[in-house]
Amino acid sequence: MQSTESDTGRGRCLLVIDFDHTISEKNTDSWVLRSLLSEDTVEKILASRQTEKFPWQQVMRNGFQALYNKNCFKDQIVNAIEEIPLVNGFAKFIESVGKQSHCEIIIASDSNTVFIEALLRKHKLVPYIDHVFTNPANFDNQGHLRLFPHHSHSCKTCEPNICKQKILRQHMEERERNGGKYDQIFVIGDGGNDFCPCKLLTENDVIFPRKGYRLIKKLERLSKSGDEEPVLASIVPWEDGEDLLASFKQVAGLRLE
Repeated sequence: MQSTESDTGRGRCLLVIDFDHTISEKNTDSWVLRSLLSEDTVEKILASRQTEKFPWQQVMRNGFQALYNKNCFKDQIVNAIEEIPLVNGFAKFIESVGKQSHCEIIIASDSNTVFIEALLRKHKLVPYIDHVFTNPANFDNQGHLRLFPHHSHSCKTCEPNICKQKILRQHMEERERNGGKYDQIFVIGDGGNDFCPCKLLTENDVIFPRKGYRLIKKLERLSKSGDEEPVLASIVPWEDGEDLLASFKQVAGLRLE
């Protein structure tokens, strides 16, 4: 799913898109556990987030161990993922923007490669995504789904396995090393960890926070409190993919299908 400017012609416009509750209507991690394990088992696994203070990735490792113990292997897990609905209209949004030769789309997510790639394939969205930055995962020889951190970082607010600000910064630096620069960057997401990359944006860039979720609430508190340095980018809320596509056309000045 990785390509370069030389073979796509993309690059003046960069979209950084979250996955869970942004492209996928549901949280992919909890969906899989709830689809294949008993309610009591799932609640005990998820409760360890608070009771044991486990990082989310450790919670999911425990969940994947429970799936393995129940003999839930690749086919069952992938089938469960493929049942997750996408946010209404989001497939059309990705397809419409992805057809633009000067727009690059990357996904930055705390899900994992197995889940994201399965759902993108299901909805035929792979050709429109230039790169997926997420936690590596694979099935070992015994059919156990193994999960690994995307990277290490020094951010104090993000999960220890992934920081989307670091992802965006490194991606921008790589483009500059290749002699290019993005004219405009759009961050599209819903959660608290989608706020971190927003700190890198300029007045020319745009944040698209999903209505009713943590990112927009964080941005609203920030604008009122004055305790933190406000983000510089414009803020354009959205509800679903159709709403987002209409706003994106207007903000980016593009004629999309």
